[in-house]
Amino acid sequence: MNLDLFVWIDVTLKVIVGEELHLATVSIGLRDIDTLRRNGTEELVNRVYPGMEVEPEEGYDLAVQINMDEVGDPEGMLMAASDIKRNVLGGPIHTSLMALKSGGSGSMDRCKIQYRPNEWIYVCPSSDRVVIILSVDMMDDTDRALARVFLQAFVDSQVMYSFKFIKLILFVL
Repeated sequence: MNLDLFVWIDVTLKVIVGEELHLATVSIGLRDIDTLRRNGTEELVNRVYPGMEVEPEEGYDLAVQINMDEVGDPEGMLMAASDIKRNVLGGPIHTSLMALKSGGSGSMDRCKIQYRPNEWIYVCPSSDRVVIILSVDMMDDTDRALARVFLQAFVDSQVMYSFKFIKLILFVL
C-alpha cells in the first residue's frame, strides 16, 4: 500500500476449486473517510451494500464483503462493488442532491473532499441548488491549454443554447 495515494483499493476473491465465486471482499482506504461518512457516505454505503460492511483490515478505512450465495443478483452486486470508489467519494454529492430534491438541502453543511494531492471537491448545498466545485491542479502547460479549450466549450454552449438561467460552468486557469 502506497501512503502517498489518497485512495487505495484492494479486492480479495475467495474461490473454491471447481466451484463458482462465493465470497468477495472489497476494501478501500481514503485519507478523509470521517468527513465522507459524516456527509452522506455512511447512508449510501448502507443502501448500496446493505449489511455487507465488515471491519476493514489494517491500512483500510471501509470494507464490504459480498457472499454470492446470499445475494439475489450476484453480477449486479459485483458491479456495485466495482463502483465502491465512486459510491464512497460521491456520498456527499448524492446526499446533497437527494436533500435538494426533497427540499431539505438548505440545512446541510458544506463539505470539502480531498481526492488527490492538491485537488478537492467542494459540495455546497443551499435551499435552491447544490453547487459542486472541482479544484483540479494541472501542473503541465499543455494540460492547462487543453482544459481551457474544453471548458470554454461549456461556456460557448451556454450562450448558444440560451441557458441564461443557470451557470453551467465558471473556470479559472
